[in-house]
Amino acid sequence: MINIIDRIESIATETKKYAEAKYESVRLESIEKSVEASSTIITWFVIGVFGFISLILITILGGIALSEWTGSYLSGFGIITLIYLFVLGILFYFRSKLITENIKDFLYGFFIK
Repeated sequence: MINIIDRIESIATETKKYAEAKYESVRLESIEKSVEASSTIITWFVIGVFGFISLILITILGGIALSEWTGSYLSGFGIITLIYLFVLGILFYFRSKLITENIKDFLYGFFIK
């Protein structure tokens, strides 16, 4: 009888150790995913900021170059504006295929791997 009680206590102790180890494992995996996600977000944010600044400078440069070529600041920067409006229209029209699906694929791949 004492042997059975000792076995039950031993099984309970081992089960408790297993549950604690599993909890710690899940906690560490969650921390790892969070750190990985945070680093990816920060990296893309920094790249986006520098890309945005570069885009603004290239736009100003292109506007000035077109202004020199056309002889009018209004027409030079107007052409740049029309180009951006055209790109915006294309992105809006094809937003599901070009943007939404790519973001979904990226996020699924990121969290499933």
